[in-house]
This record gives sequence, C-alpha cells and structure tokens, in this order.
Amino acid sequence: MRLRVLASGSSGNAALITLHQADRRHDLLIDLGLSPRRLRGLLSAEGVDLEGLAAVLLTHGDVDHLHPGWARGWPSLLAPPIVLRPDHGALPARAGLSQATTRWIADELSLGPFRIRSLALPHDSEGSTAFRIDAGEASVGWATDLGRVPDPLHEFMRGVQVLGLESNYDPDMQRASARPEHLKRRIMDGRGHLSNEQAIDFVRSLHQADATPELVMLLHLSEQCNHPDVVRETWLRQAPDLAPRLRIADRRTPSEAVIAGPAALA
Repeated sequence: MRLRVLASGSSGNAALITLHQADRRHDLLIDLGLSPRRLRGLLSAEGVDLEGLAAVLLTHGDVDHLHPGWARGWPSLLAPPIVLRPDHGALPARAGLSQATTRWIADELSLGPFRIRSLALPHDSEGSTAFRIDAGEASVGWATDLGRVPDPLHEFMRGVQVLGLESNYDPDMQRASARPEHLKRRIMDGRGHLSNEQAIDFVRSLHQADATPELVMLLHLSEQCNHPDVVRETWLRQAPDLAPRLRIADRRTPSEAVIAGPAALA
C-alpha cells in the first residue's frame, strides 16, 4: 500500500491510500478537509478522481476534516461511500451531505481488497475515529485528533507497518502562546489534541511491545504551537533510536509518499 498525506493541519486534512493489485487500482481517501476544487486537483495529480475512490474514511466532523464546501461540491452520481462509525451518523446530514451514501463501521468492514477497522478516540464532545487498513501483507494505521491515547489503541495498532499519528503541539509553546486560556485547556485536557511527548510515548510503547512501526508519519502539527524542527529535536532527545523512522506531514502540500508492505504492492 502507498500512503500520501495530501495536507495535514488546522487548515485542512486529507490523505490517499493506494493499492495496485493485479491490473486494478484501489484508492481510499481519509477525510474531506480540503475544498472540493483543491482536493480534486490533488487527487488528479495522483492519477485518480473522486468518483474513482473505493470509499472516504471520515475521522470526525470538524471543518478541517469535513470541509463545508462539500455541501455543494459532493457529486450526486458515482460518489464513493463515506465510511464512519454509527456514533457519527448525524455528521453527513449536518454537513449538507444527506444525499451521500454511508457505510457504517462498528468494528470491521471489507471493501474490495481492504480490511478496515475502527476505534473510537477521545476528542471534544463527539470523539474521533482511528482507522486501521490492512490488505494482504500491508497495514496502515491512522490516529489523529485525540486528546490522549486510550488503552485499546495499543493493541489496535500492533503490527502496523506505517503509522499516521497526531503530534499537534509542544507543551511549552502551547503554554507560552497568546491563545486564550480556555483554548489551551481544551487542547491539553485529554479530549483535545496529542502533544509531541504523548506521540513519542505511544510509539515507544509499541516498540517495547515488539511492535514498532517501520515508519511513523506525524500529523496535524499546530502552526502556532509546534514546528517540525521542534518535533525532530524532541524525538532525537527522547527517542533517538526511533527518530530515523520519523516523517512529518506538511500542513498544506502533499508529503512524500510512503510504502507499507512489499514494494511490489505499490
């Protein structure tokens, strides 16, 4: 499987997973956080259009993951299904996508060659969704917008080769920022976002359980309260043995594609 993060941050989130199997191509999109025009352009550059996707996996309904422009830009014909947990069943209609086809995922769902699993994550009042996508020998895990690491996430991500994981803020930068105190509390109270240190602790816990991902793609860095250089320095200081596995997704431009599983699948 091939993963390319198209954008990741408060200005919008989307990622593309591609699998070539025999003579067929299969594509999954994670989140719709970019405008229809921009996302269609990025997909076109990857050789696929929206209507050709197997499905869209929706983590949650914040506007940086479900752009309001899709209320007018969602195709009525040949649109892919939106996959979401039943707890998020009201999101499509609330976002103006009542005409969209939805597929519920309580635990596991098979779509073509993909085996998709989901797990509820703590984030604000409605929560977010972690996904695990397996196909043959390849496996990708995805967890963003979570205020803390719930215990089941350790087993859920065991054995994934590529892990997409939020690393939203540096605590010192957060506390020193000009943000209002209520926003700082919301982000850091266990139901907001994951800090750099929390991300490192989670990857270290997988490493200690003999389940180290081959590559970790860090997601959703705060523009005000984080920086790629700060992230790299923190990893080099706290987890130097794991730092070589690190990649950092860009906020606004597609990141380098990464491969999960045998390269022949990509």
